[in-house]
Amino acid sequence: MKINRITIIGANETMGSQCTGIVAGFSGATVYMISRDIEKFKLGIEKAIASIKSDVIKSRLIPKTFNDLKECVSESDWVFECASEDIDIKH
Repeated sequence: MKINRITIIGANETMGSQCTGIVAGFSGATVYMISRDIEKFKLGIEKAIASIKSDVIKSRLIPKTFNDLKECVSESDWVFECASEDIDIKH
């Protein structure tokens, strides 16, 4: 199965941004980076690029918020959850 699109929930934090960098860098997939707000995406993209030491992935990273989650999940081949360890956020 070819994975073309991935949703990473909590993509702006340390684990999520590093996972984003790895999957975008080595799979070639487009990644929806789900964050609480778009401003946090900016930090997440910087961390993702730093994690693989290349900005080649930048064009495949799409910022989204939790409001877009249903749409992103429905369009993704794989969903990866890295949200904060807060039960309310996970629900």
